[in-house]
Amino acid sequence: MSGADADGVRSLRESLSWEDELRGRVELVEAAPRRGELGVVPDALVVALGPGVVTAVVSVVITWIRHRSYDVDVEMTRADGAKVAVSAKRVRGANSDSLRELVTEAAATLDGVAAEVDGSARRPAEDVDQ
Repeated sequence: MSGADADGVRSLRESLSWEDELRGRVELVEAAPRRGELGVVPDALVVALGPGVVTAVVSVVITWIRHRSYDVDVEMTRADGAKVAVSAKRVRGANSDSLRELVTEAAATLDGVAAEVDGSARRPAEDVDQ
């Protein structure tokens, strides 16, 4: 995640943890303190995925991004390297239909399945920036 500080990472973790499907699946990864720092710094979030969980993760992340007062970019990556990047600049002013399409496409990319968008099935790219 870029553009967010340690509090932003913790805030996203809290938002993810409030979702029933994600409770107990979100882990905060902390980096060792660098020289001159007084403690560990949140470095990443790891979410244990299972059936039906990807869409919940993507929905929460996009909702969280829309409510930031600063620019933030979030990259979601599967263990096999497939990833989706979402930027606050591109979702802040989006309408409901655009957001629904973004969630569908991002979840499909991370799930590795065809996305149903506008009534037609589309196979997501291996590496898509949203």
